[in-house]
Amino acid sequence: MEELIKRLLDSADVIVVMGVVIGVMFRMLSLEKKNALSERKSHKKELKELNESNAKELKEKEQYIRERDLENIEVLTKIEAHLNKK
Repeated sequence: MEELIKRLLDSADVIVVMGVVIGVMFRMLSLEKKNALSERKSHKKELKELNESNAKELKEKEQYIRERDLENIEVLTKIEAHLNKK
């Protein structure tokens, strides 16, 4: 029993150091996990904003194309009517 206590006391420094190292590593891992989650949320928000911006731009371009198509149809209809008069 005395020998066991002596061994534990001799290795107490190592045990304390290992405990501190494990504690520091756990804190580092927790911090890294928080940073990763924060970064993921930030990227998700940026991606959402980009998608909204792209959707708005796409709607504007589709509207422009529809307007040009209507103008083209109108001009073609006038040309057809003019050609049918002859």
